[in-house]
Amino acid sequence: MKKLIFLLAGLVMAGTLQADVVVDTLDNTNNISYTFGAASVSDNGGNGIVTLQKTSTNYVDTGMDWQLGGAFGGSMDVDVYTSVSITPDAPVNGGYYNVNILLYNTVGNYINELVWISDTQDTEKQTVVLSDLINSSEYSESGVASWAMRIRANLPHEVANSGFGFTEISVNSIPEPAALVLIGIFGCGILFVRRLFM
Repeated sequence: MKKLIFLLAGLVMAGTLQADVVVDTLDNTNNISYTFGAASVSDNGGNGIVTLQKTSTNYVDTGMDWQLGGAFGGSMDVDVYTSVSITPDAPVNGGYYNVNILLYNTVGNYINELVWISDTQDTEKQTVVLSDLINSSEYSESGVASWAMRIRANLPHEVANSGFGFTEISVNSIPEPAALVLIGIFGCGILFVRRLFM
């Protein structure tokens, strides 16, 4: 019986320590926080594809920002949301896409944006580890507190309604420090219980 208790407790702790994956299946636009440059963003009736298109050739810079919770979610902590993946679907009217990561400091002020994916029509799933991207730039993780993602549909400039569709965005999240403290307390409790039964 004691072995079973310790085995179950170990499994609970191991599961808690693992990173979770938060998946946006893109059957709605709830996590789109901002659009610019006459962008049109559609969830296509909830079919699992969000399409970004530019409605006018007057705007070279056209796109949308993505973050968990949308406009009310706030940027995402780099220590909690450690990597991000995006799965493109298909070009619309010959469109291309590119993706940058927006960086914010500890008080939430915008610092800069880093190029993650340059203009492409690639439909392979793409993944980046935020610390790798940040540390390969002029910035360091110590100066960056949070991030958001900016997706653009910039090419071809002369084709109205060109753009791209996307089927999934996901982020890896790790337990916050408060959760780790609770895990530590839980571990101490297990040791205490073990002593009582020994």
